[in-house]
Amino acid sequence: MSVPRRPGRRMVSSRARGATQLDFRFAAAAASCVAYGAGLAAWHEGTQLLSRYGREWTDYRDQVRAWLPRIRPYPGLPPADLHVAATCERCDAVGRWFVRRRPVSLRIQPAERHPGGLRRMTYERADGLRTQGVAAFAHAAQHLHLGWALLGWVLLLPGVGWFAQLCADAFGAGPARPRATGPAET
Repeated sequence: MSVPRRPGRRMVSSRARGATQLDFRFAAAAASCVAYGAGLAAWHEGTQLLSRYGREWTDYRDQVRAWLPRIRPYPGLPPADLHVAATCERCDAVGRWFVRRRPVSLRIQPAERHPGGLRRMTYERADGLRTQGVAAFAHAAQHLHLGWALLGWVLLLPGVGWFAQLCADAFGAGPARPRATGPAET
């Protein structure tokens, strides 16, 4: 089998034409996907959400733009509590860290007052979600800022959160019993 020393003009032009056709097809497919998502799907979904949620949907839509993430969370998030031990120095520092970042719809509560006798930082949301440890941090981070929410979402990935909790426990952030506080100590 012999290889030509100089490729013919026909060979070069067919490669360039194929790349142009591929680029055009890709651009056309992308444009049709965007048109479908921004047009037909958004219209259909919007009418269904309006009929299902009414005024709540229009309030949400007024504050959250389509396709663009918010830097700060939507103020209408379901309320949640983050229980952090106030008598534990390292735990209280985490609680103060959250307070300094002005969380949206998140109250920082002393774990010592929780009726369940908590041993880890605990996140409880109004819809019944309850998580502890690194998962609690991950869910609470969604009440802060888009950057912290992204970190929280990564920590909630299967395997990642488990490994982060394992590391936290190994480095001293494991379960602990908060000291009980009496009425005079508050």
